[in-house]
Amino acid sequence: MGGKSPHRVAWSAVAVIAAGAGLYLWCLWVFATVGRATPGPWDAPRRVVAVGPYRWVRNPINIAPLLIVIAGLGNINGVIYASLILGLSEAFVEFYVPQGGGWAEGVFFVLILGVLLVRPRGLFR
Repeated sequence: MGGKSPHRVAWSAVAVIAAGAGLYLWCLWVFATVGRATPGPWDAPRRVVAVGPYRWVRNPINIAPLLIVIAGLGNINGVIYASLILGLSEAFVEFYVPQGGGWAEGVFFVLILGVLLVRPRGLFR
C-alpha cells in the first residue's frame, strides 16, 4: 500500500506498444476513409486501399497486433528479430515461390502459430 510497484516499467516496450496501437488505428482510419468499409470480411472495402501504411506493406493491420504482443513480453530485441524474420520470410516466399504473393501472408500466420506452440514465452527467453 503506497509502496513501489513490484515490476519496473520497460519504457522501450511501452513505446513499441504505442507504435503498434497507433499503426492499428491508422489502418482502421484508412480503411474507413479510403476504402469506405471496415477491415472485416463482412464489410470489405469498396475501393482499393493503397495509401498510408498499405502503400509499403501488404497487410499492416496484421503486423500491428504482433508488435503489441511481442513488446508486451518486454523484449525489445525480440521485436527487432521478429520483424526481420517475418519480413525476410514473407519476401522470400513472395519472390521465390510461384504465385507466392498470396502465400506470403500465410507465412506470417504460420510463423506466429509455430512460435506460440513451440515457445509460448518467446524465442529469446
